[in-house]
Amino acid sequence: MEQEKIISLKAYKHRKAATLGFARWASQLKESEKISFDENTRWSEIPDSLLLKLSQDNSESRLLYYHLIMSSLGLGTGYDFEVQTPAKFTELLDIFFLLVDQSRFECMRRIGWIDTTPLGERSIINLILKIYDGEALKHLKVNHVNDSHPALGCEEGFDLEVQVRKYTLDAIEAFRQQIEDS
Repeated sequence: MEQEKIISLKAYKHRKAATLGFARWASQLKESEKISFDENTRWSEIPDSLLLKLSQDNSESRLLYYHLIMSSLGLGTGYDFEVQTPAKFTELLDIFFLLVDQSRFECMRRIGWIDTTPLGERSIINLILKIYDGEALKHLKVNHVNDSHPALGCEEGFDLEVQVRKYTLDAIEAFRQQIEDS
């Protein structure tokens, strides 16, 4: 007797979101860097070259995020991101800012400034879908920085998150240098 395969609707939704959402990201990779993007892909699995591209603030990286968000939610392409209603645009921006923040924390993790990426144990697709479905996620908190982080022992009176984010551009540059040196 043939056994029927039971597919969870949630698993199907996440798999489809990943297939559609990560298509642009996959196209950015050289053949030697190719990975299998899926619904379980986490920041720690993103190749260095793509992570560097995503962590920068420019129109190319924004469009890659927009494509990921819009495609994985089935709302169109990245070109449709900024033409949403104000309420929808605000929802999408929350997702965008969280993902950008995560990519930059992952850079800091890879250069040894922090030990873990906040919410890094969750898949990228899971985060997008959960936030869009209304799960309120606290902003990304950093509980500890390593001795190598420039924010260690900095200005009194500022939250650690503020101090850590103050050095984002330095982290991106250090990550770029680490990639070039390897």
